[in-house]
Amino acid sequence: MLAEIETAIETRLAAKAPQLTLLDISKGAPVLPAGPAYMVQITRGQAEKAAAEAVKQNANISLWLAFKNLKNEKARRHGIYPVVEAVAQFLMFQALGLNIKPISYTGFSEVTAPEEREAGMLIFQLDFETAYTVNKLEEEAAEDLLTVGLSYLLNGAAPAAAQDEVTVQTI
Repeated sequence: MLAEIETAIETRLAAKAPQLTLLDISKGAPVLPAGPAYMVQITRGQAEKAAAEAVKQNANISLWLAFKNLKNEKARRHGIYPVVEAVAQFLMFQALGLNIKPISYTGFSEVTAPEEREAGMLIFQLDFETAYTVNKLEEEAAEDLLTVGLSYLLNGAAPAAAQDEVTVQTI
């Protein structure tokens, strides 16, 4: 479900804010494009018992917005503020077509490193939360889930060594 949440957020932002570029950091440090860019990641999860054989999985989502403006610091701030507010609006209270608790917007912080600031950049981190139910899987289903992850997602090959469409029943 975690990958599905990230992908659904990226899909929503591609539809609602096509002016934002999704950063690909798979090849090392991201190179900021000319316009505003973002990256999204599930950064933390907390589980709590929900039923005899299920847990409520809370997930914290962080989204980083990067904005470059060489004019001055105030121009950078005034340029990124409306983008921060718009992205929060696009995501809050959305279930994104998934069986999750609608996303809650929990705040933002400015996280620009000194070397990024010197390069004319400003980076804000927006924080969100959601939750979903995880039911206990049978051993065989858990083994299948592990096999899928190890075989296709973590093989380190570029491009991927294999690509299949796999459906794993988790409910």
